[in-house]
Amino acid sequence: MGSIYLMMNKHFIKLMIAGVVLATPLVWWLIQQWLDTFENRIEISPWVFVIAGSVQVLLALVCVAYLSLRAASLNPSAVLKEE
Repeated sequence: MGSIYLMMNKHFIKLMIAGVVLATPLVWWLIQQWLDTFENRIEISPWVFVIAGSVQVLLALVCVAYLSLRAASLNPSAVLKEE
């Protein structure tokens, strides 16, 4: 049960981290372009991206953990019998 859980979570977490790393520079640039149109200037802290990326990865981990634990707890013979 643990190996299935680890195998599924490792794959999705790698995908989520890659997505966050690839999207962060583009999003930062787009936000800077949008904020430059305002009279009052503010700066975006890097912590905004760290927190947003962490929340995204954490939510993905919780969802995948639930689904993989549910799949790992199924009886394979019962699943094969239904097919």
